[in-house]
Amino acid sequence: MLKQLAAWVLQSRHRLTIAVAFLLLLPLFNFLVPMVAVAGVLQFGPLAALPWLAGGWGIVGAMQVLLNPEPLALIYIASAGVSMALAVVLATVLGRSGSLTLSLQAALLAAVALLALTYAVVDDVAGQSLATVQGFKRLALEAGTPTSQFTDEDATLLSQFLAGSAAAWTFYGLAVSVLGGYAAWDQGVDKGRARFGRFRDLNMGRALAATLVGLAVLGTFTVWLPVVNMALLLLLAFGLHGCALAHWLRNRFDWPDWSLVAFYGVLATTVLGNPFAVVLVCVAGYVDAWFNMVRVAPPGQAR
Repeated sequence: MLKQLAAWVLQSRHRLTIAVAFLLLLPLFNFLVPMVAVAGVLQFGPLAALPWLAGGWGIVGAMQVLLNPEPLALIYIASAGVSMALAVVLATVLGRSGSLTLSLQAALLAAVALLALTYAVVDDVAGQSLATVQGFKRLALEAGTPTSQFTDEDATLLSQFLAGSAAAWTFYGLAVSVLGGYAAWDQGVDKGRARFGRFRDLNMGRALAATLVGLAVLGTFTVWLPVVNMALLLLLAFGLHGCALAHWLRNRFDWPDWSLVAFYGVLATTVLGNPFAVVLVCVAGYVDAWFNMVRVAPPGQAR
């Protein structure tokens, strides 16, 4: 059904406007808007798709201004526009370069630029982060959620790494948009079948791995929070490489589909306070970026 829906949307450019406007009116599904943008750019090209994508965003934006000019509503439509614009840029990189890996590396560079801009513009990032963490703690108390184990020292420690974690979430949001839009285009209309590469073959590269080592060493000796958070961002980014490795293993050994479901289910436990799975996946992706040992198939055997 999803394949048929993607094919229907990508049959003509004006349906991009319909899809974007419809999804923006459903806040729970607005994360699909950047995917529509990526698929539309891959299908029609950036110059042909952009006016129709902007049309859907503009229609909903005008409705928000006229009918609900509240600050949160305006922030919602503005953030949707920014995410869609970034998706268009990354889809253009994907289409022009023909490399899924390069487009995901570009998404990481966008997150790095956002983190650098944050430290350049905000005077006291740690202080703002601490205020944010304390604000969430107050909301949890008002909601009746027990927070007795979350001390002020924990809040201070978390606030020091909040900027890098937020940048990592931005990277993963962009990566999911690229992968989702690429899959919709590939499964829905393209006959080339993954002509720009497959996710399971992703390798973030030794250059990023070496950069992470340099930042980690510098951060250890200087304890400078911008450097530490940049190293945290790169480390978490290698988690995407680890996920690609899991997909490669599933395909290489012909494991059942539920193996990937179980894999992502274990990662989801990190929300409940179990970070070990994420650390393991990040380390596995980092090691594979250096040595690429697991993905080398035996002679005469297809990957």
